Amino acid sequence: MAVLISFVVTGCGAPGAVLDGELPEDGPPPVPSVAAAQRLAEKAAAAGEHAASTGLFYLTVTDEEVTSILNISGTLLGALDRLPVDELGEIQDIPELEGLNVEQWRGVLERREGFPRTDAGGLRIRPTIVEPSVRFGAGQMILRGRAAFAFVDLPIRIVAAPAASDGELALDFVEGRVGAVPMPEFLFDVLGQGVARTILMGQEYVQITEISIGPGTLTIRGQYNG
Repeated sequence: MAVLISFVVTGCGAPGAVLDGELPEDGPPPVPSVAAAQRLAEKAAAAGEHAASTGLFYLTVTDEEVTSILNISGTLLGALDRLPVDELGEIQDIPELEGLNVEQWRGVLERREGFPRTDAGGLRIRPTIVEPSVRFGAGQMILRGRAAFAFVDLPIRIVAAPAASDGELALDFVEGRVGAVPMPEFLFDVLGQGVARTILMGQEYVQITEISIGPGTLTIRGQYNG
């Protein structure tokens, strides 16, 4: 993590240059909602049930659904920095999570890794993508948001190519920027951990065999491997 801070603060010149950099425009971002996140969770669960009975996995998600699931997951994981998983019912009091089916998320959250994300004073001790938004098109995924870690909070834009690799959904790094500075691939590896896993909503028993991308959609095909 010291390398990450050094890259952002000193390795790229003056911090102000990074902060002042403008990222390319990609148009209006998808608007996240609990309804869209819930829709993806239900679709992933149905796809898993179908795979268990037929041996074939098929799931199509939209950029609105993925944007929503990433934002909702971030809010949930932030709450879990302070709240044990056996007290998840209390998160329904969080305005951003109103209407969320908590039980449908329990299994995913119980398998969470790398916690805590913040220390006792609320300082981020693990790099996080804040307010993420996703767009699919032309065989690629564009991920935007802010990279937050310790005292660092910078705008980011990442282009990745989703692909099937060794039976898993992989996100191959194409290019990225942190403000005005090109993003090194190692930083994407740190920040992008868990994005593919979140899209699949814990369908760990599926062997991914094919990925296709259309305007605003990502389709995942595979086989049941339970």
